[in-house]
Amino acid sequence: MDGIVFICSEILKRFPSSAAAQGGKELRLNIRKVFPDVGEKNPDDLESFLEAAELLEKQNIVSLIWEKFKQGEKLKTIIVTHPEQVYKLLNEVFPIEGCKETGTNAKEKAEILRKKNNPSSDFFTWLEKTLTNEDFSKGINADIIENLYELFVHLPSHISNNELTCTPRSLSIKIFNDSKKIEGLLNKTSFLFKRAEKEGVIIDGLSLLDRNFPEVLITGSLRITGAGSFSITCTPASTISLAYTAVKKTQNIELHTDTSSQKQRKRVLCIENKETFYALSAAFVSTFFKSFDVLLYTGGYANKAVLSVLKTFYQSGFSLYHAGDLDPDGILIFQNLYEELDGKITPVFMNTHIFRFYEQYGRKLNQQIISRTKLIKPSIRSISDMQNLIELIEQTGIGIEQEIIDYNNFTGDVSNNRTTEYTEMKDTGIRR
Repeated sequence: MDGIVFICSEILKRFPSSAAAQGGKELRLNIRKVFPDVGEKNPDDLESFLEAAELLEKQNIVSLIWEKFKQGEKLKTIIVTHPEQVYKLLNEVFPIEGCKETGTNAKEKAEILRKKNNPSSDFFTWLEKTLTNEDFSKGINADIIENLYELFVHLPSHISNNELTCTPRSLSIKIFNDSKKIEGLLNKTSFLFKRAEKEGVIIDGLSLLDRNFPEVLITGSLRITGAGSFSITCTPASTISLAYTAVKKTQNIELHTDTSSQKQRKRVLCIENKETFYALSAAFVSTFFKSFDVLLYTGGYANKAVLSVLKTFYQSGFSLYHAGDLDPDGILIFQNLYEELDGKITPVFMNTHIFRFYEQYGRKLNQQIISRTKLIKPSIRSISDMQNLIELIEQTGIGIEQEIIDYNNFTGDVSNNRTTEYTEMKDTGIRR
């Protein structure tokens, strides 16, 4: 084990996001937390580690605090006094300096683009003002800024009627002489674009470069209309798949024929898993499953086609509901939908009643999965029976997969996520 490289690598991982990188207190590495396994398997590794730490101290790069403040083998803390020297040792660019250079580059590109009346200048201005040391450590350097500039300065000339005039990979060859350059560039910078979008900075044409080709599956009797002559009519007897290119054109959605017992109720049920979606679609066709007018498959975490069409449903007067797995990830998937739709969606069939009904058929969760309940926010916990459901999952260590739930056997006020079961489970013969 190269002790110096080992210690310095850990410093590089932590420094960009530390208070020290923002001019605050020096970075401190607690040995028990940061290096808990040093020397456990090989005592020589511990000796090498301690020698490396002492050498770094002699070079005035770190200072060491020993247990009970006496030099010995029980090192307590490493304090990084000169982080720039750590980067120099590993031949890396110091984030503070690299971030400053990258920000200057972004500012220069923003000015050039502004003179060209290119709207992406706003993104480069935003980047210059918000770029962090941590961003630089993730690879956002001057070269990346240069590549982004080349992309967005040429992109407008390859867009016609809000569509690319060629495929993204063909465009990549034209701009960079590399078919996968744009793909790699966008993967590396995607977190920046998401952050910019949340702050209201949008780049025209960026979505056209997406190669994921998201789709959404829908069952229902609907008339979908949009710009120009765009129009789709579907019946309950068919499930349609809408690509994102079609979803983007959608402006209004109406019920084509009334499929519910209550006219103009206009309810959309989002379903997490495909098996359940198709099973309920079959029941929907036979008019057996009458609680909702439209069924929509989210495929786990919703893609942008799903989110876009759900927003159109809401704007067209539909109420939105979601049913998924009764486990931490199922609730987190709902949480993602809830946040993306600004709270305009309600969980249904995700309560303690259904959990208890299927508990004996649930799957055992490992502790890592159970711990993900910590990611569930108060805004979700406060909804109806959700907090009680989360506590049940934590207490029992059980998760209920959506595929084992027969929704046709439950009735009640779905708008409040409350259900009561029939006496008999028709398909399984289970009695309660």
